[in-house]
Amino acid sequence: MGTVTLLADIPARPSLRLQRFLPDPPAAVWRALTDPERFRTCLFCDLVLDDGGWTVGARLSFRFVPELIELTHPGEVIEVEEPRVLSYSFGEELLRYALEPGDGGTLLVLSVELPARSAAIAAATWDIYLDRLAGMTFPASDWAPRYRRHADRFVPILGAQEGPPVHLEM
Repeated sequence: MGTVTLLADIPARPSLRLQRFLPDPPAAVWRALTDPERFRTCLFCDLVLDDGGWTVGARLSFRFVPELIELTHPGEVIEVEEPRVLSYSFGEELLRYALEPGDGGTLLVLSVELPARSAAIAAATWDIYLDRLAGMTFPASDWAPRYRRHADRFVPILGAQEGPPVHLEM
């Protein structure tokens, strides 16, 4: 597992930083981040590139599998520097992946700017996403303890956190 750090404690729009060391080179990690099949496997969400490619301004849709939740987040590609930087919006969140080669693999740093109220949900979700990207597997029941741990950390700093979605309350 990696780390989840609260970078900016600005109550209205904080930032999270998550990082993982992956044994693959940056080009392979880039493919994993941008491949819709891999995205679905790691996040249980369909990634649809409405404009056909990873170019600045391209529209994205993130459709969660119906068995999990009826939810679609819109998105837009903000920055693309293959295979080093990828940034896009994911609903109300702004995600920025930075990939640095080193030690025979890649240091992946994900920065997430988001509304303060959703910091715990985002931290738990993106933490598991990166673990799955690294090849780790977890039962669905692992999400709720991560959410509670992050909520306990963030409530004193950011205020009340949105509760977990009903399907993930455990």
